[in-house]
Amino acid sequence: MIEAKDFVKELMKNNLGPLIEVPCSLLSPIINFMLEKGIPLETPANEAIGMGLAAGHYLATGKIPVVMMQNSG
Repeated sequence: MIEAKDFVKELMKNNLGPLIEVPCSLLSPIINFMLEKGIPLETPANEAIGMGLAAGHYLATGKIPVVMMQNSG
């Protein structure tokens, strides 16, 4: 499995963002790494809001957002 720091490094290298995460304990290594490094992270209340934020950001800026959410249940 890829390390959190390596995953986030690739996101930053490719100028992706904003980073949007829907609360999920399975993502905690990535989320904790971002928080420790002071990387901006948006945390909406649910998946629909997260996708809306991502779509709006893309339409406004043309920059590709990253939405992280669970697929475990």
